[in-house]
Amino acid sequence: MFEMKDHSVSDPLADLMLKNLSEVFGERNGERRMAAIKSVYSEEAVFFEAEQRFEGRQAISDAVAALQASFPAEFEFSAVAPPSRNHDVGRLFWQLGPAGFPAVVNGMDIAQFSDGRIRSLYVFLNEQRP
Repeated sequence: MFEMKDHSVSDPLADLMLKNLSEVFGERNGERRMAAIKSVYSEEAVFFEAEQRFEGRQAISDAVAALQASFPAEFEFSAVAPPSRNHDVGRLFWQLGPAGFPAVVNGMDIAQFSDGRIRSLYVFLNEQRP
């Protein structure tokens, strides 16, 4: 029989995904973003978005900075639901848009963890309908 997991207990690996959303993707200051990247990602981490691949912490920071430059400063990332984890893989549904208004973009991150950090991150965007 299936038993519901108690979600009131924090999961440090799944919590990395929330930290990644707010302190990496949500941080416009390059120095603070890099400090967060060093605490969230392994040195050899890889970030996959669409057909692009960004390898290493600096490449990830550069990719996030370019992404942030593509949307207005008042847009914020927020989690749609708590992250979940199955062994060394985590999932987080998120949205992006101005605070207090409907999301402009939403998607899902899939992270693979290794040694207490994110080793790879795959970003999936949901198709936007007019």
